[in-house]
Amino acid sequence: DAAVEKARARLILLGIPEERTERLAGPQDVVTTIDVRAPLAGVITRRTANPGLNIDPATPLFTIVDLSTVWVIADLYERDFAKVGEGSPATVSSAAYPGLTLRGRVSYIDPQVQQDTRTAKLRVEVPNPAGQLRLGMYVDVNAGESERRGIFVPKSAVQVIDAQPVVYIASKDHPGQFFERNVAVGDSTGDRIPVLAGLE
Repeated sequence: DAAVEKARARLILLGIPEERTERLAGPQDVVTTIDVRAPLAGVITRRTANPGLNIDPATPLFTIVDLSTVWVIADLYERDFAKVGEGSPATVSSAAYPGLTLRGRVSYIDPQVQQDTRTAKLRVEVPNPAGQLRLGMYVDVNAGESERRGIFVPKSAVQVIDAQPVVYIASKDHPGQFFERNVAVGDSTGDRIPVLAGLE
């Protein structure tokens, strides 16, 4: 009985449900296949198991990655060290999804500066519930206080007339009328663009 209980305990440790081990009363109850459940939900990024493979508890079967929250690694230039710190807000955008901006926070800044690029590695934790961000993607990261300062408008609100960017302002006194305003704009941040001059 002790040997049977020991074998049953080993099966449970290997992930076989306890109720299934209880049904193993004799040789006639032994099955040749069994489901092995993953300890977490995620995406399979590597598979080493194939049908007919003999395995032991040390054999890796799959590599599963949870992509609901991802780490984005970026380069932080020396000139921006004073603007960005751990906990700073950050936005992540990608050419793969135009108009999509994901928001996260800086969770780590490498204390070592790369001699050739004069940058430090920056880690941003970003919620990724829809799974748009994938392993190995290239993205643009905007981090630090400058991300929140100034006036931002949607990219679609900026028009170019005679090589001059303009936006249209609704009239407070005359509903349905708009005034054209010349503006100076900066580099876009995801689906937003900063207005450097021309708006209050």
